[in-house]
This record gives sequence, structure tokens and C-alpha cells, in this order.
Amino acid sequence: MNAHKKSEPAATLLPRLTGLRPASKLGLFLILFFATQGLTLAQTLSDVVRWTNGKTYLFYDTGQYIRYDIALDRADPGYPKPIAGNWLGVWENKIDAALTWKDGKAYFFKGSQYIRYDMARDQADADYPRDISTNWKGLWDRDIDAAVMWNDGFAYFFKGDEVIKYDVDEKKTPQKFKIRDQFNGLWERDIDAAVLWDRKTAYFFKGDRYVKYDVANRKVETGYPKYITETWRGLSTNQAAYFGWRGYADTSLRFDEFFSQDHTVMARFLPQYPYAYAGPVFGESSKGNYVIGQGNFTAVREIDAAIVARLGPGFGFGGKKAYFFKGSQVVRFDLGDNKADDDYPKPITNEFPGLWSSGAIDAAFIVENGNKAYFLKGDRYILYDLTGRKVEANGKIVDEWPGLWERDIDAALNWPDGKIYFFKGDQYIRYNPTNKTVEATLTIKDHWRGVPERGIDAAMLLENNRAYFFKNGSCVGFDIPSDRAFTRPQNLGDRWPGINWNNVPQLVMRIGRKEQVYASSVLASRTWVDLAVVRSGNTFRLFINGTFMQPAIVIDPNDTFLPEGNSRLRIGRRSDGETVNGTEAQFYGLIDDVLVFNKALSDPEMNEIRSNRGHPLNRNQTSLVAAWLFG
Repeated sequence: MNAHKKSEPAATLLPRLTGLRPASKLGLFLILFFATQGLTLAQTLSDVVRWTNGKTYLFYDTGQYIRYDIALDRADPGYPKPIAGNWLGVWENKIDAALTWKDGKAYFFKGSQYIRYDMARDQADADYPRDISTNWKGLWDRDIDAAVMWNDGFAYFFKGDEVIKYDVDEKKTPQKFKIRDQFNGLWERDIDAAVLWDRKTAYFFKGDRYVKYDVANRKVETGYPKYITETWRGLSTNQAAYFGWRGYADTSLRFDEFFSQDHTVMARFLPQYPYAYAGPVFGESSKGNYVIGQGNFTAVREIDAAIVARLGPGFGFGGKKAYFFKGSQVVRFDLGDNKADDDYPKPITNEFPGLWSSGAIDAAFIVENGNKAYFLKGDRYILYDLTGRKVEANGKIVDEWPGLWERDIDAALNWPDGKIYFFKGDQYIRYNPTNKTVEATLTIKDHWRGVPERGIDAAMLLENNRAYFFKNGSCVGFDIPSDRAFTRPQNLGDRWPGINWNNVPQLVMRIGRKEQVYASSVLASRTWVDLAVVRSGNTFRLFINGTFMQPAIVIDPNDTFLPEGNSRLRIGRRSDGETVNGTEAQFYGLIDDVLVFNKALSDPEMNEIRSNRGHPLNRNQTSLVAAWLFG
């Protein structure tokens, strides 16, 4: 949050990471991380903002957030959840400050930038983030600590030992004060978060404590500060660690300390996506295979084409729908309800009579204000009348668009500037349909910021000056006015619920040369899962939420691909260069309570630990070799 906190060396955070207790009292041997990358080790409340839906949202710098019910005075079940995938267009972690505004917008601040968020549409507005210095005159240019909308027509922004009083109507010049001169009894500097609860009360947070503030009398109420967990029901100091792009944690636990004997490794994790390219939740070794993680290979399914169509009387609906094409099937998506329509997928020919009945469509794009669409396949095209539900014309691509690639177009878009953009491999063509000429052939990476650099599966234009690009089961949102992506890659089914062709998420266990993939519906994205691997003799058993997943793996003890020697346990990602199906093996999401025991735990022993998540350690666990509790 504050500048000095951001630069604080990771070593000073480690005691908070593990909840370290004296080993002599517990009979435990606790081992800390010695190398991390792309991972937030300690959790800090970065900001709190009250919404208009009766909820308050608490954001942590680990990339998590908690939704708190104001009426029930407790956190909602199922939290914390990752910010990524739930707050479209907002940074995934380490938000500096946030507050709601009177115009139905919320503002998020991080570093030198801010994002305007539309509360009704539940997503960031186009062309954000922007620079604070450009649009917030009189405010600091960067690193705001906290912000709160007050009930007197002013917003208050905190940084260090200062506070700025900001006129919401911008009629008065912002005024800067010392915190101690404006907020009697409050901490004098480095506020983490602030929220106005009602007209009488506000709350301020710093570290693991908070104060209740009397708005009318402008003072901290007696008896404060208090610990957050004392009275905020459902908020726990035991936060998980977020692993994102290239995020991992190397540990000091060597495989020769536990692997060759009976042992148990336990963890709980919350996947950001229902797939993660077999990124290990735990157990990676650079010398030999020991991988336990998501392995949803078959569920990472690309789509072939996508369009947003204006529906005529023949469809029985008004307004607009999106269509996603895969093989010989299509799914219709309601843009208003943000979900796939019932009874889909269906055969393409049921929805679009006259289109090809087999094989994959290469690309599709809308023309004539959404009344017609072009579909491309191989070296052929079909011009389709969406209102009349009939083929209007067909022919060869080279005859319709002279100078274009003759076949196998990856994706296409009819852009608002009247040009058509065709994509193939790592290139795209800007085509002028008026005079039927190629204006330019360029590389994607040099001109489409944030879009997949090659092999785009599909592209789709929406009416809100945004487009989406699809590749390998993920999608990227592209903002047309700012000419860049406004989201990171998201799982297709997370952004477009129901567009997943009913794939069941999977988990992979790879021990030496032996591998087994397990399918389980409980591995849904943004849901906490308990995981355990138990070795007994040469048999490895996998447990998900306490249930044994058959079959077990029986290894050959002489397998040269087993981990050995002084190679060390890694969490969150495989070693550089290690891939699954050609993709980097990275876990995306939250991991917590990683425990290693030097014995094969029984079912009752594992269930006891599972039932005490948040406080999994006790004096009787003398077989514990290592633990990472993340908070």
C-alpha cells in the first residue's frame, strides 16, 4: 500500500507468512521459502469500499477479496475469492485505494494510475487505466494509501501523514491537511483502508487493527483500536497466497528428506480457472517428475468462430445475441443476462440453415449493421442473411476479397472504421471493402497491444466499442478507443458462462514416469478444494475433499525419473522450460495450508486436519516435516 511497504524486503515478511511458532513447544520442524517470484507472501488489507447492493468489499494485496454482508454483519460464504476473473478490467492485486462516487461509478487507484468502474455494468469503463495526474487535479500523482467518500460532499484521500479533502463537485480547490488535524484520535500516518459505514460511523484500518470513527463528533470512539478478527465475523488473518503469471515459491525442503519414505502432502487451493496447464499446486522437482496439479487438458477447448447477431422474427427473440461456433455445433449467448441460453449447444444447421453441416468454420464476421454475416471455411465463404435465415451468396474467398490470403483465415472483424481485419498466423490484413484492396499486411504483435500474437481462434465485435479475441479456450477484451487490451487472458467459461461444452475439470498426478488424470466436478473455478497425496510403500493415492480418487499410481522404485537428491519442493509452477501439451505449466489461483508429513496419514487423521483449516497444526502432529500457512 504505502511506498515504504512496497519496497520492504521479502525476508521481513516471512514470520507473518507462516504464523511461526516455537518448534520446541510444538514438536514441529517448520521450513520457510527461500526463493519466490510473482507471489505475494504476506496479506495486507489494501482497501475497503461499500457498494450500493448492501455489501462491502474488502480487498487484499494478495489478489483476494471478501464480500461482507452489512445487514447480517458477517462475510458471505465462499470467500475469499480472487479479484482476477471477478472484477472485469480491475488490477488483479495490490490495489492502493478505492471508493464509490455519486454518479454510479467506483474508482480504483494503483501506483500512478486509476480505473473507473461502472457499478451497474459490473466492469471497468473503456479506455482505462489512466494517469492520476491527468484527471485528478490537486491529488498526489501516485501511491495513494486509502480513500473514502464522506457524507459532506467531499472525498478524503490519505497518503503518509497527510489527507486531501476533495470536492466531489469540483467547485473548490482540493485542500491538504495533516491527518492528526482533521481526524481526532486516528493513526497519524499510513492508513491502509477507510470506509463510511453509515451517516454516523466510519471505519479505518491499519495492519491487523481497525478503529470505529464517530462522524458527527469527528473522533475515534473509546476502546479502539481493536483487532479486525475480533468483531468482523468471517474475516481471518489466515489468508492464502496468490499465484499468477510465472508465480512460484521454491522451498528449502529437499526431496531426500521425505519422498523415498511413506509420506503425506496436503494443501488446499482455489483455481482461478477450471484449467491451469498442469501447473502444480505443489510438488514440482527440476530433477524428476513429482507434479500434483490441474491437468484439464481436454477442457481447454478453442472455439472456431463467434459473432454478435441482430435477431429477426424467425429467431423468436428481439435484441442481440452472441453465437459461439465449435465444430458442427453452436451455443447462443444472451448478452443481457450474461449467460448461455438453455438447450445449447445445438447443430449449426438448426440455427443457420444452409451453412456447412460438418467440419469447423474458420472465421465469421458481421456486416450491414448486424443483419448479415460472412462465414469462412477453407477457401470458401458464405454470405448469410441473419434476418431471413438463409444463404444469400457463396463463393471463393479470393473472388470476394482480391489480394487476401486464399484460404484458412483464422479470424476476421468488420471494424467501426469501415475496414475489415483478417488474421492468420502472426499477421493480419487491413482490407478496404469499398475498393476491394489490401491496405496493409502487418504483424499482430506490433499493432494489437495485449492480443495473442499468433494463432487467434476467433474474434467478435461488440457494440460498446469493444472486441474479444479467443485462443485456446481463453479470451482477451480489446478496447477500441484506447487501441489496446483491457483484460488479461480469461477462461472462456468464466467470461462467457455456459460456453464450455460441458467439460469436467481434471487433476493430474505425475510420479516419475507414471501419470494419472482424474476428473471431478468439485474442481470448478473459484471454489476451494482440499487436496492430499499419500505414499504408502510404492503406492500413491490422491484425495480430493477427503475422497480417494481411483486408481492409485504404483511406481517402480528404480524409475530414474523419480525426484531425488537435494532437488527441492516447489509450489505453483513447474521449472522453466517444463510444459504440458506445449504450454507453460503454471497454476493460477490461491494456495494455502501446504503440509508435509513423514508418514502415510490415515483417513481420520486427514479429516481432522481438513476440519480445522485455518488452524491445522496441533501438538500431536509429531510427524509434520514442513508447513506453509500463508498468514
